Order: sequence, then structure tokens, then C-alpha cells
Amino acid sequence: MGLPPVPQKSQSVPSDGEGARFQAKACRFWTESWPSPCGFTGASKKSCVGGGGMRASARAWTAVLRGYGISVKVLVLHAAVPLRARVRAVLERMLCEVVDVDHAEDLVETCRRERPDIVLLEWALCGRRWLGQLSALHEDPELARISVVILDAGIELNDALEALRMGAHDILRDPGDDAELVARVRAAGESKELRDTLRKWAVELPDLAFVDEVTGLYNRKFLGRQLSGLVASARRHERALAVALVDLDRFKRVNDLLGHAMGDAALARIAQCLHAHLREEDYAGRYGGDEFLVLLPDIEREGARAACEKLRASVAASTVESSDRRLPLTISVGWATWEGEDPEELLARADAALYRAKEGGRDRVCGAPPGERLSAPERLV
Repeated sequence: MGLPPVPQKSQSVPSDGEGARFQAKACRFWTESWPSPCGFTGASKKSCVGGGGMRASARAWTAVLRGYGISVKVLVLHAAVPLRARVRAVLERMLCEVVDVDHAEDLVETCRRERPDIVLLEWALCGRRWLGQLSALHEDPELARISVVILDAGIELNDALEALRMGAHDILRDPGDDAELVARVRAAGESKELRDTLRKWAVELPDLAFVDEVTGLYNRKFLGRQLSGLVASARRHERALAVALVDLDRFKRVNDLLGHAMGDAALARIAQCLHAHLREEDYAGRYGGDEFLVLLPDIEREGARAACEKLRASVAASTVESSDRRLPLTISVGWATWEGEDPEELLARADAALYRAKEGGRDRVCGAPPGERLSAPERLV
């Protein structure tokens, strides 16, 4: 059925395994030449390895490194062995994972194999012949997140501008200063994280705009747009179309007796029934309060009636429960088939049928009579 996926909440807290790996790195680098946050230096740090001091200091270093460590994977593509070794030494102290190679025939394939977050790329190693590969990397959906920093001792201005235009993130003269190297890598890492966040938002924003939070179904805004499109398609291609308005009977009673949390659970249960009993091409959503709207393309009167009756029976077999009470659920359904009218009038006919279903005792399905015309699309219930 044409229903949106339920958004998954991202987890920002690292897992136990990730935390253990991070602290292991802190333990390893704690015994090196960095000033100790606990007041230990050199041999005095190593002398406490056998006791509890190592663990305490490692925890302190973990806190410090979380503040300025750069937890990224860096691919260094440079012909000079001494430079690669120095870059590795500096960045590993900052908790980077470093992979270095002296050449690569294909930048895109190398990045696809290594999956780095940042590439430090020697311009002399690639030159203008790799500008197309920079562009291909930038345009690849899986690899566009990678930040590329060009390294060169004397790159020409035009070459630098062209590299930036083709997707490079930054230009850094062959690093003669550790602080600048760390600063540029940190900036590239933050740029990569920002792009990851923007891509995540690009995926989630449609859900935030068009999905109801309680039920995981489409919201009224999306349904209105979809109905307009379906009516236009039905008119242009002479296709059948039906709509159904579904109302949860005595919803206020559920809220009053069991609380609003159980009221939300009842709405979610209706959504589950819609998922289970509608076709892939159908659309369903929360239209407002305790009311749902179902769009049924390419379906005639008998098919619409049967679909609504199947849904009503499914909900009638459901209950909502608290620790000490169980309440049955029922719905009333009003449906109408499209007869050439505008979306507003089609909804008004379904709404009038819903009113008759509720007036007739609830837990029932009513269809709009063929040829019915209403003077105004006013809400009746």
C-alpha cells in the first residue's frame, strides 16, 4: 500500500564496543609524549600501568580526546614516504585511522575500496588528469561524502581553482606545520559530518512534512495533494476512483477511560489495520483527530464497498487494553466513488455517507448514492 515508512530515530550515543575501542586508543596514546591530564609525564605515566592509575588516567584522556580528537578515516595518497609517515604519526595521535599509499590508478575505485572520510591527495601525483575523477567522486552518491584535500608545495592558482570547482574541499601546501595539518583535517572532517547531516535531513524532511507522528501514516497535507492528482488522472484517463472517510467510534471514551496514551495506541491500531488490508496502490492517512482518509484508485463501487467492509471487520476484531481494562474498537466508514466532480465535492459526499453511518448506529459502512450532489462541501460530523 502507498504508506510511508515509519521514521527511525538515530542513535547518537556510541555503543559499548565503540566506547571500548575509543578508550583503548586513549590508553595507547596516553603513554606517549602528550601532557597528561592527570599530571603524569614520560616514565611516571608508564610506571602506573600495573595499577589503577592507568585506568583512571585513560578515562581522563578519553574525556580530553573526545574534545579534540578527530574520529575519521584518512586516506593519504602521496609519493613521499617521509611525508606519509609524518602525516600518519600526527593524525594517529589525534585518533584518526590512517591508510597511506604511494600511488593509485583510479581515485574513485581506491575510495570505494578504502571508504575514507577524508583524502589527502598529492597534486603532483595526479595533476589535472585526475580532475575528472574528482568530479566523478563528487557526483557519486556513495562517495560524495568524502572530503578531498589537495597537497602541493606550489600549485598554480588556476589549477587550485579548477580542483576546487571539480569537488576538492581544500588546498594545503605540503604540510610543514603539524598544527595546520590537524586544523585542515578537522575542518574537512566537520565538513563531511555536515554533508552527512544534510543528506540525512534530505531523507527525513519528507517524513516530517507529510507523515503523521502518532500513526506513521500520511498526514492531511499529503493526502490533499495526492487526491488532487488522482482526480486529475481519473478525469484525463477516464479511470475509476473512490475515497473513504474512516472515523474511530467513541474515541473520547477511550481517552477518558484509558488516557491519551491509550487513545494514541487505538489510533495506531487503526493504522495497522489499514496497512494490513489495503492494496499497494492505495493511500491512507490521518485526516484529523480520530478520522482517517483512504484513497482507492482504479476501483468501482462494489470494490470500494468490499474494501471498506473488510477494514471495518478487521477493526471490530481489535481491542485496546490498559493494565486493568479492555475496550473493543469499532469504526464507521463513509465512501464515495468519483463521478466527475472536484476533490472537495467528492470528499463532501464521502463525509455525508460517514454521517449516515454514525447516525445509523456506528460500526457500519455506508456509501454515497450514485448521482448525489451536495450544495457545499461542508463538514457534517
